[in-house]
Amino acid sequence: MKPRLLLYLTADTNPARNAVAATLSWAAEAAGWFFEVYYDAYRLGDHYGGGDPAALPAGVLTGGTMIGAHHYERLYLLLHRFDTVALTAGPAAFGPTLEQLGVPRLAVSGFAETYSRAFEALGAAIPEEAVIIDTQPRRDLVGIDAYLYPEIAGRRALGLEINALQQDDIPQLAQMGVRRLQTLFLGTQGSKKLEGLCSAHSGLAAQDRAAIQMPGPLDTLEPEDDFATLTERVARRWLARCAGGWVLADPTAVSAWLPDAWRERRLAIYSKPQQVVIQRLAAELRQSKTAVLGRQYEDGDFFALSSLGLAFQLIDPCRPPFPVLRLAGYDWSSSEQADGIAGREPDDEQLRAWAREGRVLVSLIFWTGMIRELENLYRVIDVVALSKMKGGLALTVPALEYQPEAPLELLRTPLERGGVFPYLEMLLASCGIGAAIESRMPEGKLADYLQAANQTLERLGVPRAWRPKGWWAVMDPVMLPLPKPKLPITARAQAQAPFLQLRYHSPAAAQAPAIVLPDDAADAAGAPVPSAPAPRLPVTRRLGDWAREHGLRAALAPYRPYEFFAPGPIRKEAIEAVRAAGLSYMFSKAGFGREPAVLYQDATCIALNYTVGHWDGWTPFETINSVGDLRRAERRLLAAKRPGWLVGTLDTCLWAFTGPIWSRAAGLKAIADFVARGGDSGQLINVTPGVVARYARLIHE
Repeated sequence: MKPRLLLYLTADTNPARNAVAATLSWAAEAAGWFFEVYYDAYRLGDHYGGGDPAALPAGVLTGGTMIGAHHYERLYLLLHRFDTVALTAGPAAFGPTLEQLGVPRLAVSGFAETYSRAFEALGAAIPEEAVIIDTQPRRDLVGIDAYLYPEIAGRRALGLEINALQQDDIPQLAQMGVRRLQTLFLGTQGSKKLEGLCSAHSGLAAQDRAAIQMPGPLDTLEPEDDFATLTERVARRWLARCAGGWVLADPTAVSAWLPDAWRERRLAIYSKPQQVVIQRLAAELRQSKTAVLGRQYEDGDFFALSSLGLAFQLIDPCRPPFPVLRLAGYDWSSSEQADGIAGREPDDEQLRAWAREGRVLVSLIFWTGMIRELENLYRVIDVVALSKMKGGLALTVPALEYQPEAPLELLRTPLERGGVFPYLEMLLASCGIGAAIESRMPEGKLADYLQAANQTLERLGVPRAWRPKGWWAVMDPVMLPLPKPKLPITARAQAQAPFLQLRYHSPAAAQAPAIVLPDDAADAAGAPVPSAPAPRLPVTRRLGDWAREHGLRAALAPYRPYEFFAPGPIRKEAIEAVRAAGLSYMFSKAGFGREPAVLYQDATCIALNYTVGHWDGWTPFETINSVGDLRRAERRLLAAKRPGWLVGTLDTCLWAFTGPIWSRAAGLKAIADFVARGGDSGQLINVTPGVVARYARLIHE
């Protein structure tokens, strides 16, 4: 028998959606059903890398487009795996599809009808208590209702939103059995509206007016309150009952993932910037054993969480659509065995022959390790199939949990049957269950996370033949500071127009966290990371304003937050954690962009460097930016006339999300074609990353 699912569909502009979702999350759970939401929205399919959501164009925060992100495909799978009842509030984009497929559909309007029909479908009784919340108590707190689900679901109450509450809702709810109305963080306008609705002229029958009590607010809004203080207060109230982890994200992301957050008993927090609330709840966050779900406000969030021993797992709305699908189960026992891998890879004798000839192997690793980045797989697997390029896919274990079916199944399907086996090899990324600045984590935490990733693979039943054997790091060595220019403005020559660019310090560049050096890493491992105050540089600000006014924007460029840092040497602790997890090779960020080097090896594990890529300075990351990077590395490595490897990483979401792919597809295909054909010279040999590791070991026997 299929599990039963209540699916709530409405617009993301519906102010009632979070109150209703919080209510139906607990009600469905109590009835033995699953619950999921889908909110219609305008979607750009873009990459949100941080910043104030209020300053972004519409559609940046809402995930992938319906077609490009395969929303319909996921809906069909959902309806196949669950016995579904759809609850629709207003027109729904999936309405015609649900009608054509004969899915039971309850069209509702208003709180009374919504709860009456939903609770009837669930076979549940209407509770006596209702909690009234406000989606916009102040202009600076729009979306605060997304974080209040524990106050509704934890009390098993009905959730009501004051701006969506209609004149006849309270009388109807009273007739349905509601006896207590409590408020939470109502704004001034919301309080006035509630007073009017509950007046003698509201149409409420005398007996029902006497029956409904208003015992007072659960909590009130203070003038100094912001997202940090409000979400912290809610979190502290529910810590004892919601110990499943944390969601650190903006309201749009939290709203879309609310059912999943409640299922796992996660608490949602937020601030602008997010390091404020991270510092306020540092002690509580440090106790967590799971990765934090969320989105970064700035890349410093990774440093702050890593210092507390926490991995970060990024999410977006509808990436993937319908997260509840992970609970439908997946039978890995039907997977074909990997018996044919050995016969499709070069043997040791071939590798030795290439080494004697001084050949250079080439491989590309696609970093797409976050849950939200599963959307990239459709484009990555397509470009690999079209080009026949061999490379690696850096994933975290939740990828195999949230979307084990297509397109990941194609990694196990031979190319001649439409898949990409054995052209793409999985590598385990960073902490295995999330990502972190590995060198900032307290001692032993990386090893613990990698062991937890192995335990999850066991729980999921992933056959050993298909488990990752290599490890991909975000930043495993300590980051060391480089000298900074003393002048506020410096000139830099460029190969392309504008040929002369003026560089300057900006407030954004000052947000890079303090770097921990090897001798004080242990002392700082448990401390939150402070953000440096933004410097006041009126000269550069005036110069920037003048340049923009005169169309010279390209001639000015601020220094980037991580531009004046470089990775140090490989750390023994990272090697030991990788080896203890049973992984046989790793690519370290230590020594990247240099000549091929074995950074460490023993009988079971080998560590290699990257030989191509840029340290762009925006993030603590090293990436390939264009096929030109590969061409320059090819010339350099072939000129050395020594055996080696050309290996780098592509930050895939900047290329393959449903928005960027329309402008970057040609560049992505050019990179794949270059790798597949053995470079411009034709002398490079394209292999998977695991073969590179074997080659390096044979070279250094």
